[in-house]
Amino acid sequence: MISFADGVLLEPKVYVDDILSKEFLNVSDGVSEFKGIQPRDDDEFERFVLSKFSGYNVAYNFVRLSPYRQEEPNFIHTDEMMGDVTVILYLNERYPKDAGTTVYSSEGDSVVDYKFNRMCYFNSKEKHSRNLIDNFSEEYDSRLVQVIFLKKS
Repeated sequence: MISFADGVLLEPKVYVDDILSKEFLNVSDGVSEFKGIQPRDDDEFERFVLSKFSGYNVAYNFVRLSPYRQEEPNFIHTDEMMGDVTVILYLNERYPKDAGTTVYSSEGDSVVDYKFNRMCYFNSKEKHSRNLIDNFSEEYDSRLVQVIFLKKS
């Protein structure tokens, strides 16, 4: 099951400008390399998420910039090693109509459409994927999402 909320950030354009002014790194987990990662800490989105999810702590908070056809370590996957709840914030003002996130379950697939300043969240044990296998756009117009993994306190 996937849920969402719109209008999460107070000034989303300012927030994105701040993100794009900072460096993105390639991060290895020892098996795979994740490209275009910007670690975040105690930012507006994290504070918003923690205000909505009492009894949880942030395990990891990062922004990911994923250009069209960037090689990715996986498509359909779970985040259960990262936390209990996966929270994603969509940060592009322009995006393809089919962009978003799908959660796959035995009861049927749930889809949240991409929308600027929309947050979606779901149980990290659920199999899920971005809707566009190849991501979209180039450079700073590329797919831009912020991901927070929450762990139960």
